[in-house]
Amino acid sequence: MSQDSIPGSPHRSIVQKCVGALTWGVLIVATVVAIIPNSLSTLYGLTSQSALDNADSAARRAARGETVTQTVPCRSTPLRIAPEAGLQDVVSSDDVATVLCQALPLWHPPSVPSVYHSLKLWGPESDFTEAMVGDLATSGNEWLKIVTNDAACRELTVPVGDSYLLDSPYGIRVVLAGTADAVEYRAEAHYGQLLMLLGEAGVPSTFPVVTESGKEGTVEDVYRDAVLRFSLAHEPEFMACALAYWHAPKKTWRNRLGEEYSFDDVIGTLLDRPFGEGSCGGCHAPYSVVVILRVDEEHGLLSPAMRKRAEDWLRTLCDRLEARQSESGAWGADWGETGMMWRDEVLDRITVTGHHLEWIALAPKHLRPSREAIARAVVSLRSDVEALQPLPYRSFKTLLPVSHAARALALCRGEDPYEAWVAYWNDGRIEKTPRGYRIGSPTD
Repeated sequence: MSQDSIPGSPHRSIVQKCVGALTWGVLIVATVVAIIPNSLSTLYGLTSQSALDNADSAARRAARGETVTQTVPCRSTPLRIAPEAGLQDVVSSDDVATVLCQALPLWHPPSVPSVYHSLKLWGPESDFTEAMVGDLATSGNEWLKIVTNDAACRELTVPVGDSYLLDSPYGIRVVLAGTADAVEYRAEAHYGQLLMLLGEAGVPSTFPVVTESGKEGTVEDVYRDAVLRFSLAHEPEFMACALAYWHAPKKTWRNRLGEEYSFDDVIGTLLDRPFGEGSCGGCHAPYSVVVILRVDEEHGLLSPAMRKRAEDWLRTLCDRLEARQSESGAWGADWGETGMMWRDEVLDRITVTGHHLEWIALAPKHLRPSREAIARAVVSLRSDVEALQPLPYRSFKTLLPVSHAARALALCRGEDPYEAWVAYWNDGRIEKTPRGYRIGSPTD
């Protein structure tokens, strides 16, 4: 008989201790296994283990190249946000027409960024005929085709770049600048930029979209892909607007991993940033905040606490703009905490002043700078735009900030940019000069 079996043997107590420890170990492991799913649910914002399983299943199907048919609510028609009244007498029709003349779509062939900005400014119904712009004739319909059809994008934009619209397990993916798929400018510059653009152009979610492979889908497929890939790690300003325009009246959504997000999350991320952080000198952030606040008025996207925080943030911003406005009335790169954008003080002033006037035109009256400050900014903006080099000597990048400036002034007057410019054209007040187009005196 071994000593381990002898009653009272010291070896027996050792065995008992080992068995006890093993039992407790099994219990601990079982408990951890039971707790982990709930912990993951909390971590990823999931409401149940089933939701986690579904998210994992969707991710696995996507990894295998299978189509993921996860439902993402999408409006058939995007919400439109009209400019707030009260600024018509701060901006004259001549101010609008003068700046519009410097934002004409005269680049041929265009780049994808210039097409985006032209469509945003002039709209899908615009039509610049040969009588207006000679052999540079183009239209909003052509731009819309370029941004929603990969073959058209390749054919009609500058011959530099690769694919623009790709098949995705979640729908249709737009190539994003700065990623492995992007080549040169044939891409959207910001995550969600195309969806924001189409929303502001009033394009329905059923509008056809064609990928590189020839796969036919719709704008809704682009939206589904963007929502399922959503993360706050992406630049949020453009997708924030896209969600406000396209998302069915709900406060939350889930991405492909099952992570839940809300408009509180998105706007909170923007409010946490220092002023001036982000693209275009950080001027897209207040635009996104105003868009969400305007939609929240009708559809209740935000919690009361977050809405108050956003309004307080805008009031602080208005005070800052008043304090940092230059003697000329412009705002420059020093409005925030970042440096110059274009290495050109005039273009920086046009960029910052134009972008700020865009959101100011949409903001409620109590969340704007003073009328005096706005009026001074308008005068300075027109002066800076008129001082630009003649069109043949500019980089196409000049079009980008000038298009925002022109749109801002049109919004302040509550006018459609194309209709405003055509009215001057039909009145014989648009002249072509060595410096480009400008407005003249009315014809008899």
